[in-house]
Amino acid sequence: MSSIIDLFSGGPERDAARARSEDIDRGIAEQRRQFDLTRDDFQPSVDRGNAAGQREADFLGLNGADAEQAALDSFIESPGQAFLRKRAERSLLRNNAAIGGLGGGNVRRELSEQAIGISAGQLSERKNRLAGVARGGDFATATRAGIGSNISGRISGMFGERGAVRESGILGAANTQRNSLMSVAR
Repeated sequence: MSSIIDLFSGGPERDAARARSEDIDRGIAEQRRQFDLTRDDFQPSVDRGNAAGQREADFLGLNGADAEQAALDSFIESPGQAFLRKRAERSLLRNNAAIGGLGGGNVRRELSEQAIGISAGQLSERKNRLAGVARGGDFATATRAGIGSNISGRISGMFGERGAVRESGILGAANTQRNSLMSVAR
């Protein structure tokens, strides 16, 4: 008897709409889960990009004179710079020793000019590398935002689909009831 009542009251339509709605909910949950994984996958690139952008801004003086000075001091005292200075000094001193000119002011001037030239080139290279890493972080952020936008659009579509399915079930049940009543009334 309850099967007949269900049939006349639109039970199958409601059951179908409920099942479809549950499937859509599972699809939404999976898309959100995948987006969370994608965000986690991109996070290291975003973090590196943010750190490089901050350091780049320090070098450019965008965070104030103290931050700029700290960035320059850190660069000057870096192991790479110390290595290059020592290598250049040793090379210049050996060359001047070979030609017998170690004692004069020319050697000191050459050492100073050589150190300035090496540091300027290395500083420029460092800034370019920081800019590249910062742009990589920007790209990762933009990519992640694009994926998020795409997923949110799909989820919104699924919510709309779920609403349409529920509406279809409600209307189907109402039409079944109406048709049943009409046939009884005749």
